[in-house]
Amino acid sequence: MPEKTAILPWPDRLTERLEEELSRLPAHAAVVLDPLDGSPGWVHRPHEVFPAASLVKVPILLELFRRFQEGEEDPGARVLLRARDQVRGAGILFELHPGLRLTLRDLARLMIVVSDNTASNLLLDRLGFAAVNRLLERLGARNTALRRRFMHPPGPAGDNLTSAADCVRILRALWEGEVLQGAWREEALEILSRQQYREKIPARLPYSAQVFNKTGELDGVRHDMGIVKDRGKTWILAVLTREGKEPWEVDGRIARIARWCHDQVVEGSLEPQ
Repeated sequence: MPEKTAILPWPDRLTERLEEELSRLPAHAAVVLDPLDGSPGWVHRPHEVFPAASLVKVPILLELFRRFQEGEEDPGARVLLRARDQVRGAGILFELHPGLRLTLRDLARLMIVVSDNTASNLLLDRLGFAAVNRLLERLGARNTALRRRFMHPPGPAGDNLTSAADCVRILRALWEGEVLQGAWREEALEILSRQQYREKIPARLPYSAQVFNKTGELDGVRHDMGIVKDRGKTWILAVLTREGKEPWEVDGRIARIARWCHDQVVEGSLEPQ
């Protein structure tokens, strides 16, 4: 390990590494690291507001599962897929034939695992914008708002927004059972663990790490928010970017940020990458 890194105290060693990664990241970024064992975290522009992209699908999932938990919705209730509901972007439902009848539970999995925009809009139609925004307010995610359907242009209310601090707050609420308990909490986490977009936070983590994450992308926007569990340590990370020039370079830097955070939180040391 280089001498300069060896003599810096924690969290200054991590600060040096993360600031170096941010200086090389070809985008405007915000970062929040929140170790759940009480050890020091790290923040960079935590409350700055960004276009939310698909990150706001996580509070949609929480509100849906809250209704399942309270008996307000039946997970097996079916929703008709109509041609007018189909939108492009991420997902698979726009490739399938109208007339399918999908369960609410199926739509939840499609919304998170493959970030399906059509599934997300069908769930939004069922839940309503106001209900999801009330949940966000209850959780104290004050910079996060759901204002438009996915793949629809912003209306008078504006775009969907969030901040890195809010993303961490939402995930911490899920992990600590503030919204969901028991089997519903476990299922929500299991769905997040099956996220198929793994080129950001999970990409450089060791095989032993469990990752429960959700990505988000728009033109110039690359985000990831996730809970990471490894060797008895659990931590939450949100990295939000905008005005990005090279998507894969941005993704690579997010992955490197995640690995530095992992090595400090889990191993207590930073090794050269």
